[in-house]
Amino acid sequence: MAALMISTAFTEFFRMTLWFGIPFTLLLVVAYHFQSRRAAAPSPFKAPEVE
Repeated sequence: MAALMISTAFTEFFRMTLWFGIPFTLLLVVAYHFQSRRAAAPSPFKAPEVE
């Protein structure tokens, strides 16, 4: 992955990929982090027991 990013930095055609791709990826990581923390909270309601 690092080699791909380094080679992308030296290619004029793909340089904008780094400018937009890295911040967008970081945004997705932060959004996933907060979403997964909220979804992991236990429900305050007790499920009915099945006999």
